[in-house]
Amino acid sequence: MRLLPIRRIAITTPPAHWFHGIAADLAGIYRAELIALGIQVFDVPIDAFMPPDHSQIARLTSALRAFAPDMAMGLSHGSYALICRLPPQRDGMRPNLFTDVLDLPTICLWDHAPVELADQVLGPLPANAAQSRPDALAELRHALNHPRLIHWSRDRGQSRVMMELGLAAPDRIVHTPTPALAPFLGLSAPRGATGVGFVGHVYQAQVPSRGACLDELASGAASAWADGAFPSLWDALTGRVDALPADLRSQLRMSRDETFFWSFAHRFIVHEAQTASRLAALGAAGVTVSCIGNLDTGAAGVPANLIATSGRVPFRDGLPEALTRHAIVLDVLNPGFIEGYSHKPVLGFAAGGFVLANRTRGFVENFGEAGAAATWTDHADLAAKIDLYLSRPALRGEIGDTIRAEINAAHTLPDVLCRVFDAAWALRGSPPRSRSRLIPGWAKRLIFRDPARRR
Repeated sequence: MRLLPIRRIAITTPPAHWFHGIAADLAGIYRAELIALGIQVFDVPIDAFMPPDHSQIARLTSALRAFAPDMAMGLSHGSYALICRLPPQRDGMRPNLFTDVLDLPTICLWDHAPVELADQVLGPLPANAAQSRPDALAELRHALNHPRLIHWSRDRGQSRVMMELGLAAPDRIVHTPTPALAPFLGLSAPRGATGVGFVGHVYQAQVPSRGACLDELASGAASAWADGAFPSLWDALTGRVDALPADLRSQLRMSRDETFFWSFAHRFIVHEAQTASRLAALGAAGVTVSCIGNLDTGAAGVPANLIATSGRVPFRDGLPEALTRHAIVLDVLNPGFIEGYSHKPVLGFAAGGFVLANRTRGFVENFGEAGAAATWTDHADLAAKIDLYLSRPALRGEIGDTIRAEINAAHTLPDVLCRVFDAAWALRGSPPRSRSRLIPGWAKRLIFRDPARRR
């Protein structure tokens, strides 16, 4: 076993019901791999901070000091570590348990940065412009551009956006590809799999009324992104926002310094645009697509070639089989990704299946010609590749075997974790902030006394 510089780590444990159990399953897989690498773990339940339970936080802090972790890490996403905060100070800031109170280098793994991070740091986000709060960027920079935070990015496009916003410094970002996970490795796909499937989530709830100006803003951004005028949906949205007259932008509370902007951006990119892009791509497939997940085929806007064959499947125990049930599994990435990609295409190939996903620079860079062959550039290319690969199973197998060999060589979770820890250890020594400035007196009394001596 490789000797890692990190021997003890504090990790967050999300509630079992979050995101249909996927968050807890992912965290559990990462936790098991940390232990297999010889690292001792300390579990920090996120429930203790929602809302903050003073007594439980005091006990956790005392136990963490005794455990003496080398680092902390948010699992299954870094934003979960950002949730672990004390109640607000007089200036509205909330000290973070790991970075501010315990002064720990903390690894923050991104998903859909920056909107997913803002959803956690600024939450609960406002439902409308009238509920917006100012100074959102200051709050985000305080939490994210922190000398103890080490950002783990799987997407260089997201890294660009984070740096442009002042939410992360370039020398605090570790880049690695999305890893394959142990429950999906070494499996064999069933012989003779046929047809085309899709495994995933769609948000079909009706978009709440938000007014003509915001509806036009959303539709214009979506069209500009679809036309290729911008490198990402984030860029399309912010480009449209910046083109608004200043007085209208202020009236709509669409400055990036307003919390309503982040509420709008998160819902638009992660929920609305994901559903629209998935339904459009699946509808353009040219064949019947069997959908595993939560698709309501009776809802408005669902293409006629989509059929729902089963509901959600458990991530750890059901997803490997679901990703290999069909000859081709389609994936349509959430538009929160810019150059990176999610776990799904990697896990599908690792499990022995064949995944056809929309092309991103990161996937092609990591898997070369095979990665280009297993991705589509537009709807016409998608339909053509479905037709090609359904008729040539040997070619599917050849491409899949090439990608699986690369996964096994350099993209398993232990490989990626070792690279992250090596880089994070080198970055751990940034000068800490003064905790006396960050933590009010009442909070110090709560945190630093031994809860066993309380009466």
